[in-house]
Amino acid sequence: MISMRTLSNEKPICIVYNPNSGRMRDLVPIIEKRLNAANIKFEMINTKKAGDTYTMPRDEIDLDKYSMLVACGGDGTYHEVINGMLARKDGKKIPIGMLPNGSGNDTCRSLGAEHLD
Repeated sequence: MISMRTLSNEKPICIVYNPNSGRMRDLVPIIEKRLNAANIKFEMINTKKAGDTYTMPRDEIDLDKYSMLVACGGDGTYHEVINGMLARKDGKKIPIGMLPNGSGNDTCRSLGAEHLD
């Protein structure tokens, strides 16, 4: 879950958003409102097909452009985004965040994170 504290890094955060996760609740307006209110720069990348949550962080996202990589979806989304980043050939890593939007959200619940409202 993203802390609403101001990030010290001037780079935006990258949000990998899985619109098909869980109950398919559209969190984009809530995310945009909260991050804009906190003056946190961000870029949202929507997945389009199965496997994007793994291949995007592994092959397509330029981690040098971002201060943090955030997975928005369910448990599968988090696992794929993290594993995709860890499978990068260049070995680059940045901090990871999670925004719960799955059907069960066991991972976030076990960490004390709750749904965005």
